[in-house]
Amino acid sequence: MRNVYLFFMITFLLTCFLSLGGLFYYYYTITAGQKEKITLETAPEDSSTVSGPQIILIAGTDKEETASRADVIMIISIHSGNESTLLFNIPRDTKVSIPGRDGTDKINHAYRYAGMPLLKKTAEEFLDTPIDFTVEADMKGFREVVDAYGGVTVQNDLEFVKDEGDPFTYTKGNLQLNGDQALYYVRMRKQDPRGDLGRNLRQQQVLEALLEKAKSPATLQKAEELLYALGDHIHMDMTFRDIRSFSYHYTPALTQIQTTEIQGVSAEENGISYYLVSSEEQGKAQLRLDRHQAGKSY
Repeated sequence: MRNVYLFFMITFLLTCFLSLGGLFYYYYTITAGQKEKITLETAPEDSSTVSGPQIILIAGTDKEETASRADVIMIISIHSGNESTLLFNIPRDTKVSIPGRDGTDKINHAYRYAGMPLLKKTAEEFLDTPIDFTVEADMKGFREVVDAYGGVTVQNDLEFVKDEGDPFTYTKGNLQLNGDQALYYVRMRKQDPRGDLGRNLRQQQVLEALLEKAKSPATLQKAEELLYALGDHIHMDMTFRDIRSFSYHYTPALTQIQTTEIQGVSAEENGISYYLVSSEEQGKAQLRLDRHQAGKSY
């Protein structure tokens, strides 16, 4: 399922970005497709007010396939006090009321109508809670980030090939993969008898390997290249000092990630597929989020 892949990719991009934020000596503001280099000494004097539990909305798009709708809508509740993170998806076909529009619609259409501001407002109403920050991520950055790190080494337990005509074979044992090879490694499912389980294990393997590289002092030497790779594919409403604050104070919370799901049923109405969430299940999702923000178990 493409959503499983997108879920992995967004988690990777956000985790990598926040983990590296405190190490970067350069900051690039992304505005209208332009990058402006700013050193720490010349960064705008904006005091970060990031403290306490935070909620981040992430919209993920695969722009090779669609440029107008969010394929994945993810909520991350991150709590520095108890060093934990709660992560869950709002299914993109969830039937909701979109502020300013008549009737009901799919939640991902809010992004198509008016981008992140309307998607944020719609998600806030659905969850009955304010959202602190938003992140837009597309998936093309994965290849560039892996290559910027100089590739990734994995321990492969299943031999398979990429496709006919491609000379590369994923043999068993230690493999050094470049960006293109790593991308297929985390996407492949059909040749694995374990299906999604096998793919999930490979995704976790690559993510852990990259995060280990992110912790290395050698990362400083690649800071500018990595930030270029990430900056082209992530757009957020955080300031530089917000990102640095997240890196310093919230990174430990990324080591304890809890996941949950919003339960619902798929249904078709007037030829349109929706994901229907009952008011009871919607209330449960709101309660889980509220309890995590309060530092309580759910």
